[in-house]
Amino acid sequence: MKKFSLTSLLIIITIGFSSCSQDDGLSLEDPSTVLFQKMTVGRDASGAYTLDYKLNEGVGSDITDNKDGNGKDIYLYSSDNEARKNVNEEVSLNDNDRIHIGVNNTITNNRSTLTVYDHDIRFNKSDAEDDHLAEYQMTDNGDGTYSLDFTVDPDIEVVFIENEDTGAYEIHLEPGNGDESNFERTFTKSEGEELKIEFINYHSDESAKTVVSTSNKKPVVVIDEQGSDS
Repeated sequence: MKKFSLTSLLIIITIGFSSCSQDDGLSLEDPSTVLFQKMTVGRDASGAYTLDYKLNEGVGSDITDNKDGNGKDIYLYSSDNEARKNVNEEVSLNDNDRIHIGVNNTITNNRSTLTVYDHDIRFNKSDAEDDHLAEYQMTDNGDGTYSLDFTVDPDIEVVFIENEDTGAYEIHLEPGNGDESNFERTFTKSEGEELKIEFINYHSDESAKTVVSTSNKKPVVVIDEQGSDS
């Protein structure tokens, strides 16, 4: 089976996290203001996806199904009367195996998007068997950084590679002698560039005349911004 050099290990940039509370004198009109404490899209052990976010004080939100029916559009705005600060909703993969989350900051007229490409392993046994990822969460920290937490099945070896040709961060999952199950990484998104994270699952094709290793690239997470939401 194909092996990958650990010298290509992904370089993780350490940054300071923003405080979860706002200074009293900080106006929501300030473009640098963090409107939410966290915003997370994740897949649990059953294969179900959920969207979860927690707003800061002085912030309200509306959430709707997007026009394509494959995710949610979230609108954030200044509000002193917002009672619902914690939002948790299930989101489903559509027929195209995709979830699309749009986050619209109506104060600065900026829009960011998070798109997940995945198989629905709840309803497909073969997809579930080929998937070495037990569960994962991708969290938008509101400051240009994204935290990835994930758990793999027992004995899975994990290798992180930054692919210079595609610009993607690859997480290779291959059966072997892995002795660690839980992983955490933080990624910094450069302005004007998309951030792409790909899980690549390897498995043996025992039906072939000789045992060969094949790969399945799912899930894939793509984060981007689209400027003004008009």
